[in-house]
Amino acid sequence: MVDKSSEVKVTFTVCVVQAVNSAGVGPFSTESWSQTPMNSPAAVSAVRATSTPQSIHLFWKEPVSNGSRILSYNIDIGDQRPLLSVDANTLECNITDLMPETAYKSVVLSCAMLF
Repeated sequence: MVDKSSEVKVTFTVCVVQAVNSAGVGPFSTESWSQTPMNSPAAVSAVRATSTPQSIHLFWKEPVSNGSRILSYNIDIGDQRPLLSVDANTLECNITDLMPETAYKSVVLSCAMLF
């Protein structure tokens, strides 16, 4: 279960104004809409790994979305291997067919849509 209590929500605000002075009350203005700005998600955090001689299993926590929709996660382990991609609801990845006795550096990135 993902704790979304710390997520930054996008806020929409509607405003209308009306002038009131000694001459009387004026009409209401047309609606004016505003929205808090969205931003890229925070960095993926709490990445953990377990390994065997030929595989790495990565786990991570969902980052704060900052108002954007996370679509997927890309995992890069370098070594001229293609990026791996997993669904936004998947917070783990098993990487196989690795060379034993080899050090790998893994990077987990969230891919988001700002809308």
